Amino acid sequence: MSFELRLSSRHWSCEPTERVDAATGLPVQERPHLPMTPAEQSAVKALLDEAAGQPIEQAQGIVHLGDGGDFHVACGGQQAGYIEEFTLHVERDLTPSLTGFLISLLDAGNLILTSQRNGMAISLHESNFEDAPAAMQPRAICQNPEELREMLQNGARQDKPSSDQAIHL
Repeated sequence: MSFELRLSSRHWSCEPTERVDAATGLPVQERPHLPMTPAEQSAVKALLDEAAGQPIEQAQGIVHLGDGGDFHVACGGQQAGYIEEFTLHVERDLTPSLTGFLISLLDAGNLILTSQRNGMAISLHESNFEDAPAAMQPRAICQNPEELREMLQNGARQDKPSSDQAIHL
């Protein structure tokens, strides 16, 4: 089973931009992402390089973790010093090494992880959602690899309120 996880900057523009919705053809206003800070980018790249055992570019974006938690990383909207998000294509399942690595990435880059499976936005800190658009729902806060695995596999618990506040598992 393979799936994709999007990791994005927690920084958002205050000024909305207008684009045309491909499905409806109508104009839509949205607040675009801003890039990660240079410190966040360096911290994330160092983790990816370490996991790959070489610079991630030389590994062609492929990382093999010891317990089979393999993934391929690809950056979107990449310009020199400007990375706002990247995608991890996970080849198999969520292994303990992979969920631990994801927690490290979330922490190092102050990132928000969005699951392509259930659309849930997950971060380690509620403050990472402060500037996020209200449409970024549902939101969840996790503290450890086990919680992250549960959220990615099963979504948010239904007994938690689904307001603008983040869900704590």
